[in-house]
Amino acid sequence: MEYSLKNSEEAIEIQMAGRVTFEDNGAFKNIISKLSQQDHGSVILDLNDVNLVDSAGLGLLLRVQAEVEKKDCNIAMRIPRSGPVKRLMDIARFDELIPVVA
Repeated sequence: MEYSLKNSEEAIEIQMAGRVTFEDNGAFKNIISKLSQQDHGSVILDLNDVNLVDSAGLGLLLRVQAEVEKKDCNIAMRIPRSGPVKRLMDIARFDELIPVVA
């Protein structure tokens, strides 16, 4: 997985691309570390360029959610309109855990 953090006035956006799997545990530790060092009101997980998320990847997304919510901040995600990531998020009902935004 490749990722970048983009700061705006409204939120920190974490843009991800590729596959989100257990192998990305280290990358998510870095993301969480960077988030803990910054003040922000909201975090957006942008998964539009992600083509696969496995069960461990779902767990990593939830770790980010837990860290963000510890700081009393909001979290949301952007997901593709169709494809395997959209189907997985629908089946897992992940939008009940992390809201989806356009």
